[in-house]
Amino acid sequence: MKVVSAQTQAALEMMALSPAQAVGTREISEIRSELKAIAIAGRVPGPRPDGVSVSEQTLSAGVVVRLYKPPATAGAQPPVVFVHGGGWALCDIDTHHELACQLCSDTGCLVASVDYRLAPEHGYPVPLHDCILAARWLAEAAASLGCSPGGIVVAGDSSGGNLAAALALAAAADPTVPRVLLQVLIYPVLDCNFSTPSYQAFGDGRFGLSTRQMQWYWDAYAPGQERHEPLASPGRASQLTGVAPAFIGVGEFDPLRDEARAYATALAAAGVPVELHDYAGGFHGFYSFRGVLDIASDAAADVARAIHAAAASLSGKDGQPE
Repeated sequence: MKVVSAQTQAALEMMALSPAQAVGTREISEIRSELKAIAIAGRVPGPRPDGVSVSEQTLSAGVVVRLYKPPATAGAQPPVVFVHGGGWALCDIDTHHELACQLCSDTGCLVASVDYRLAPEHGYPVPLHDCILAARWLAEAAASLGCSPGGIVVAGDSSGGNLAAALALAAAADPTVPRVLLQVLIYPVLDCNFSTPSYQAFGDGRFGLSTRQMQWYWDAYAPGQERHEPLASPGRASQLTGVAPAFIGVGEFDPLRDEARAYATALAAAGVPVELHDYAGGFHGFYSFRGVLDIASDAAADVARAIHAAAASLSGKDGQPE
C-alpha cells in the first residue's frame, strides 16, 4: 500500500484520539458531550475570521439554525445551508462551528448551519426533514437577510453530505423545496453498501473511519429496508435528471471513496454538471484539518471557487438566473 505522508500521519494520530472512535462501545450521550466540550474548549479566542457575525434562529420542532453572516460584500450572494457530519448520531453546530464560520469567510455567503435532530433517537427521515425545514426557512428569509433570493447552496460533510445530497434530490422532485444551485458534498455517505473496494482496502480503521463504525451509524439512522430508499442512500437514486450541479470531494484513503466516485459518474451520465475532486493522501475527516494538512486548505479553496461560480449563475437584483 502507498505510504502516507508525514502530514497525513500526524493528522491521523490526532484523529485517533477523538471520542468518536469509541462509537458503538460507549454511551452515545457521553461521546456527544465530550465532542462538544472539546470543540468549545478548542475555539481560538478573539475576533472571528474577517468579521463574521453569528446569531441563531429557532424553527419549528425546536430545530436551531446558526447563522454566520459575512461583512457587507458587493452584491447579494446565495445563502448556504450547511449540514454537519457525525454519522447522523454525533456532532452538532458546536463541533462544526469552525468549519461553518470558515465557509462563510471563504465564500462571502451567509451560512446557515442546521442543528438537526440526531439518530438513533430521531432516525431517517427526521434529520432530512429538519434540513428541508431549514432550507425552506432560509429561502423565504433570504432577501431580509441580505442574500440573493434566486436559490440556495447546500453543503455537508460525511453524513451531512448524505443529507445535502438527499436535499438536492428532494428539490429536484418537489417544487415546495427551494431551488438548489449547487450541492457541495465532502466525503459524503451515499450508499449502504459496505463491500466496495475502498471499504475493503481502508475500512479496518487505520484511516480514521472503519466499516464497523459505518455499520453502527447506518443501524442508528436507517436500521431497516428504508436505508435503500434514494433519500436515505442517494447513490441508489435512479432519477438524477434535473438534480443540482455537484461538487464532490473525497480522500484517497476513505472507505467512502468509491461511492462518491460512483455518484459523480451517475450524475454526469444524467447530464448533471459535476466536479469530482479526489484528494491524494486524504482520509475521512481530512477537511477538518485546515492548518495541518495542505489538502484541507486546497479543498476549502476548491469549495469556495465552486460556490462563487454558482453565485455567478445569478444576476440582477432579484436574483433570477441568467
